Amino acid sequence: MGKQHRDRFNLQSHISLATSNTPILGRIITLLHLVPAVLCGCSDAEHPAYEEIRREIGIALTKSQDVKGPLDIFVFEDDRMQRLDCYLRLEDFSLWKGGVVTGSGDRIISFVTGIQKKKEDWTGITSRAALEKVTVNLEDESRDAAIMSGETTGSTAELVPVSSQICLERLSCDFTGKPYSDNSIKEVKVYLTNVNASCGILASGEISPTRIINQGRLSEEDLAGFKDKSLVCHHVKDPVGKSDSWTPIDFLCYPNNASEEGPGTPFTRLVIEGKVDGRTFYWPIDINRNERQGVDRAGSGIDRGRRYTFDITITGKGVSDPDTPVSSEYVDVNFKIKEWEEQEDYAILF
Repeated sequence: MGKQHRDRFNLQSHISLATSNTPILGRIITLLHLVPAVLCGCSDAEHPAYEEIRREIGIALTKSQDVKGPLDIFVFEDDRMQRLDCYLRLEDFSLWKGGVVTGSGDRIISFVTGIQKKKEDWTGITSRAALEKVTVNLEDESRDAAIMSGETTGSTAELVPVSSQICLERLSCDFTGKPYSDNSIKEVKVYLTNVNASCGILASGEISPTRIINQGRLSEEDLAGFKDKSLVCHHVKDPVGKSDSWTPIDFLCYPNNASEEGPGTPFTRLVIEGKVDGRTFYWPIDINRNERQGVDRAGSGIDRGRRYTFDITITGKGVSDPDTPVSSEYVDVNFKIKEWEEQEDYAILF
């Protein structure tokens, strides 16, 4: 490995040059004044004309969730090869107030945070194509520090979670008119099935599952791989009845917005499992697969960085298969699509 390449990753002693104790205003982080020799892996002695071609790039970077831990910054040449121009890791995101200084020419700037990698683990990332191949796993996600990424070729960028939230905001049952009208649902579990558990760090647009967990049903073997099993499964302590008493449940999953369901692209489902009259029933609900005209991204499945919320009333005994979507005969569902921070709200009733 040449000296120039090694210098791109030998940044630990220079990080203080790129930080400042100046408070960050609001949600905007302005990039100013990084040392060019540090970022570009070269020196003025090696490139006598460097001072003439260096330039400063200022970027407004917003984030859709609080960031904890390091921020990795990659600057790529914006041409056919998209080779790495410079790399920087900031161990403390909150203190960073800097900028990117690069050579001449168009640039693509990529940001990654929340990922469990050491600085030296990025050594093989010498092009944007290499960064695109980096995948993250749902088992490594954290509620406190979601894995996020963002890119720009201009002056603004946004860090967006790779995952999306699935929230059961309310669950109740109303068996009025049924022979079992006074019953509640006992031993309730709520979980996600057909979950995409791996995703490219820069993935966008249509994203098909690459590794599926809880395929067709809840898998204890799959759950064993999670540090936090509640990311995809929750056991409800009390029976579910007509009461309005309910504590919202949040899950995480990676995007799954393949246009058609098939053997390799099963739709991700929110499943309610419980017992009525001592028998186990399931109420599986496809997540965002009921199209409604005029509603942005309705029916498209799960995109990055969204919040899919459910208010569900169970009105009848469900089905015997956790992979068979339940019909409206057995549930009333109020479903909404929101931004991660609930800045935008789309309502769908079915």
